[in-house]
Amino acid sequence: MQTGYINKLNISLSLVTFVLQIFVLMILLIKIAEGRNVKMFEFYFSGSPSTPHDYHYHDFYEIFFLLSGENKSFFIEDKTYITKTNDLIFIQKDLLHKSNFVSQEYKRIVIHFSNDYVDNDIILQMESLFSSRIYTPENPEAVKKHIMGIANETGKKDVFSEHLVKLNFLGLLAYCARNKSEYFPSPSNPAVERLVKHINNNLHNKLSLQQAAEMLKMSEGHLSRLFVKNTGFSFREYITIVRIKNAKQLLRDTKKPIHQVADECGFNDSNYFSTVFKDATGLSPLEYRRTLESQSRPSHFGQS
Repeated sequence: MQTGYINKLNISLSLVTFVLQIFVLMILLIKIAEGRNVKMFEFYFSGSPSTPHDYHYHDFYEIFFLLSGENKSFFIEDKTYITKTNDLIFIQKDLLHKSNFVSQEYKRIVIHFSNDYVDNDIILQMESLFSSRIYTPENPEAVKKHIMGIANETGKKDVFSEHLVKLNFLGLLAYCARNKSEYFPSPSNPAVERLVKHINNNLHNKLSLQQAAEMLKMSEGHLSRLFVKNTGFSFREYITIVRIKNAKQLLRDTKKPIHQVADECGFNDSNYFSTVFKDATGLSPLEYRRTLESQSRPSHFGQS
């Protein structure tokens, strides 16, 4: 009987430990997603069968290097790009993006870095790359050399590794900034591109598929299929995602009341806005704002 009690106790402790680990992980992810002002550098490799990736955006920079795999479709802000092996994708902060693979398998390197990981003058030199978004190196082996240098040092924990990771990363940025890209962007569908820009500029107004179809002079069914094919989103899904993204920025950067934020983002009913916002983020708009405010307050721990 005592043994059974001990077994149950061990199971309970294991569950508690697991829940605590998940809780800590969620805190870390929230801090990354909400953009804490921390010098951040992340580097990882992955290979996977063809699966679409969920949309996301973040307040750090992203560099994506396609080691292998063809015809990867990238939707970034308002355009769709088709990439091939050895292309680099430079994604600016706070841009909505989503990727879909057409080929069966791929291998990729992803680098994330915060605004203060490198000097501002280097960020300025990189503006053209982040504006172009896709970069095809004249010498892919030179790019791979810097990336392998980062990979080799990432797993090491001696006094040199952190500096050598940054040195190789700066070498990668310098190569891309100094050498002309041979990339010529594949034209995205002009009708869809026009519609996406129209949506982004009119989020505060009423938007409907019927209205969009009339504007582009095509049937609703054809436009709906075309929109999904070129962006990876349904028409309604995209509008909701971008409205919530804008709402998060207003809640973070302004003191505007919730009903005003809702109205400026195209939600006529603030209660409906709160429901949609909570479905998307797990928090009500007020909870979201209070969470950000509590995270931004300076800590006085340990001060006398």
